[in-house]
Amino acid sequence: MTPNPPSPTPEPDCVLPGDVDDSSKSDIVDALLVAQYYVNIQPEIFIKACANLNQDGKIDIVDAFLIARCYLGLPCFY
Repeated sequence: MTPNPPSPTPEPDCVLPGDVDDSSKSDIVDALLVAQYYVNIQPEIFIKACANLNQDGKIDIVDAFLIARCYLGLPCFY
């Protein structure tokens, strides 16, 4: 009998855009985590569904910039 491989853990849905660490707020830490993800540093907690703010199909430094911009009180574009 061959054991079944483990099922992948489903990606959680996004509750708050930009809140990639599930802290119930989108802040500068989230911008840092998105920037780290972009350069292939895998954060321990990272909700991909909340990271692609400009909805262009990729998670990149632009998404980190948009989170930081909103955190600083500038207009949010998501």
